[in-house]
Amino acid sequence: MQQRRQGQRLELLGRRWQRQEVRGQQEAVRPGLRQQDLGPGPALAQTAARVEPGPKDPDDAAIPWSIHVHPVQINTFSTGRQGIEQCFKSCLAATCGCEDAPGMEAIDDQYVAIKKNDESKDPVVDTPPMYQYKNADIVDCGKGMQGKKITEGLYVDLLGGPEGWVEVCSDEFFTKQGTPADIGQKNCANSKALLAGCIWDDVRGSCVYGLKKLFKCYARYMDDNKL
Repeated sequence: MQQRRQGQRLELLGRRWQRQEVRGQQEAVRPGLRQQDLGPGPALAQTAARVEPGPKDPDDAAIPWSIHVHPVQINTFSTGRQGIEQCFKSCLAATCGCEDAPGMEAIDDQYVAIKKNDESKDPVVDTPPMYQYKNADIVDCGKGMQGKKITEGLYVDLLGGPEGWVEVCSDEFFTKQGTPADIGQKNCANSKALLAGCIWDDVRGSCVYGLKKLFKCYARYMDDNKL
């Protein structure tokens, strides 16, 4: 009888030990599964990594926003080359070319900001100039002469933004409208096709593309005095 009880106790102890062992294995597995679901945590080297200015991959230059990810040079504040206000104005004037931004209300404000940036040895990147566009006046538009059309040197904004400008009667001018370029250019070259080009419209008081008068014609220029 005593041997039987002792055997039962050993059996119970064995079962308890198995349960504890299984439970311990489950507890060990759970964090692993949890971490697997959430993904690996950030390594110490990653969290302390220093972000270098500018894109490292030269192919990133194909992405417009990546060209000047970090336009402000490092240590330009600590060395006194510029303050926060000058940095703000330099970014607007030299990097972006925003002539109508806050603090740039006067005509010369943009040039003053660019000059200060130059005098400080360009702590903020001064980007290359871009073309500006203005409504073509009557002189640009064949001086308003009847039957006079302009087929080059004037531009239309087909898509909006800097990438949308195309020269009238160019290949792009027609292909971006979804029409064959060769047919369109043939009309532009034909002196009898009086509307195939930019003409002055007295009713609208503006220079328009004759075949689609909703297309206004613009003259292109650069106003960066550093060129």
